[in-house]
Amino acid sequence: MNGFVANIQRFCIHDGPGIRTTVFFQGCPLNCWWCHNVEFIPIDGQTTREYSVDSLLEEILKDRVFFETSEGGVTFSGGEPLTQPHFLNKVLKACRKRNIHTAIDTSGYAQRNIMLEIASQANLLLFDLKLFSDKDHIKYTGVSNKIILDNLIQLDEQNYPMRIRIPLIPGISDQVENIQGIIELIQSLKNTHPVDILPYHQMAEEKYKRLEIPYKIKGARQKKHELQKVRNMFKKHNITVNI
Repeated sequence: MNGFVANIQRFCIHDGPGIRTTVFFQGCPLNCWWCHNVEFIPIDGQTTREYSVDSLLEEILKDRVFFETSEGGVTFSGGEPLTQPHFLNKVLKACRKRNIHTAIDTSGYAQRNIMLEIASQANLLLFDLKLFSDKDHIKYTGVSNKIILDNLIQLDEQNYPMRIRIPLIPGISDQVENIQGIIELIQSLKNTHPVDILPYHQMAEEKYKRLEIPYKIKGARQKKHELQKVRNMFKKHNITVNI
């Protein structure tokens, strides 16, 4: 069984604990207005490389010494790694046999049985929560968030370790109503999960221009005090939050 990988990035420090290798899977069912990996969305990306489980594991193991010295590991991102669940599952099992810490960076948009099966093989889930309103989620990502919120609740019920990550997009996900909705959702969960706020950056604008794709939030800017305002909203409710 082979899988399609868009990129492998080494020495990452923001995709889970320690020093990590991040494997970006090709393909994503969402089409977020702010996506900074827009070239990873189509499953048949032109720069995609096909890997077998063994060949991908060989690439991951090149960094094993850094994992061991920093308590790091490998993070599977994308795109959306759950678009290739069978391949991902086999790679996770191979990593598990070699005691490599694994994290899944996911939008949560997957069938429940697939989500739970993948979660059972991973050490950590980095679960993206973009928009609380289903109407807004459809508008800005192209899909409903109902299956995403359901998966979050199911994962929490089954005690899977998670960090909840919120991409803070100016004028879209940084609105008070959205943050308050997410806070209320987090408070309703059975377990405590830390929150990571992911600041918006403009690095994707040039990429869209180069690919001749319209960038729908061109000119968006984020001020430092806005990040702190959102951070304080979480802290006010005793939720552990990092920027």
